[in-house]
Amino acid sequence: MQNAHWAHTLAHWRYHLNEWVIDYLGQEGYTNPEKIVERDSWNTKKRRKYAEKVVDEMEEAGEIKRLYQDFRSEVDTARDTKVSVSMIHDES
Repeated sequence: MQNAHWAHTLAHWRYHLNEWVIDYLGQEGYTNPEKIVERDSWNTKKRRKYAEKVVDEMEEAGEIKRLYQDFRSEVDTARDTKVSVSMIHDES
């Protein structure tokens, strides 16, 4: 049951990560209508290079590191909880 709970929690984390990225891009101005229209005419290669540039900027700003730390915290909490629960069951 605990494994299912944490799997569910981590699945929600993935959903929230997507929401966070969308919000971040909006706050940074990447999703304003003019820019979306401008990018609409770009070919796939140019879009990919632009996406890589945005990710590089996120990394330089420390956003990716912070997100990874949040994820690791969730995984570690799940792992610690599993260990604690199994120890309780072993002691019973």
